[in-house]
Amino acid sequence: DLKRSRDRLEDVIEGTRVGTWDWDIPTGIVEFNERWAEIPGYSLKELQPTSIQTWKDHAHPKDLARSEKMLERVFVGEIDYYDFEGRMRHKDGHWIWIRDRGKVVQWDAAGRPLRMSGTRDDISDRKQIERQLFLEKEQLETTLLSVGDGIISTDAHGRVEMMNVVAEDLCGWSVHDAEGELFSTVFITIDAHTGNSGDNPVARVFKSGVKTELFDDTILVAKDGRQRFIEDSASPIIDQNGVPAGVVLVFRDATEKRQEREQMI
Repeated sequence: DLKRSRDRLEDVIEGTRVGTWDWDIPTGIVEFNERWAEIPGYSLKELQPTSIQTWKDHAHPKDLARSEKMLERVFVGEIDYYDFEGRMRHKDGHWIWIRDRGKVVQWDAAGRPLRMSGTRDDISDRKQIERQLFLEKEQLETTLLSVGDGIISTDAHGRVEMMNVVAEDLCGWSVHDAEGELFSTVFITIDAHTGNSGDNPVARVFKSGVKTELFDDTILVAKDGRQRFIEDSASPIIDQNGVPAGVVLVFRDATEKRQEREQMI
């Protein structure tokens, strides 16, 4: 039974391609498997003899300080698990990202940590994807915030997530105050002919699932009471599963255009 359990554990480790470490805390000696050494481009033989200093010699200085602070929290019982992401210098000289997870598995009678075991993953690809997504998001937001039309985006529940400066001016709300509010609270419209409550394009998009445009003769009522004729279009934000995750509304002040049209009639 013991052999089967050991073989099963080795199969899991091999199948998941994780590095393993077992740290004798009082002596500082750490046993690594071959995969642990392969992650930064070494063979295990090249790193011998291995100790906690092996990790310190290859860790990014700023990340090492964070790692040690987290370990201190584990050792005093403030947290149960060590779960850390940081950079490690590869043999070729570049930095890679790793994720370490571990737990103290043996304590002495006085409550001092004696032994800690854990695993290490190479998460460099994931970090690269996260960086690319962050940059794309920043670029998109910068573009949206700088265009001449008002823009409001909502989440899947119709709550405001983002407004650009033009939208803030037209609606009379700051993005700080509007964030988290229902779209219908921030974007209030009335029908120019009846004076009744006007169109809610976000609600219509959620209902239809397709792009829609504001009804004619719609007046936007700002928070301070100002009224403007507006034109707009609203489009659904679709997630990777094809489910609506929000709506983007693009709108503009059409008051002058409306006045010019009426003068021509």
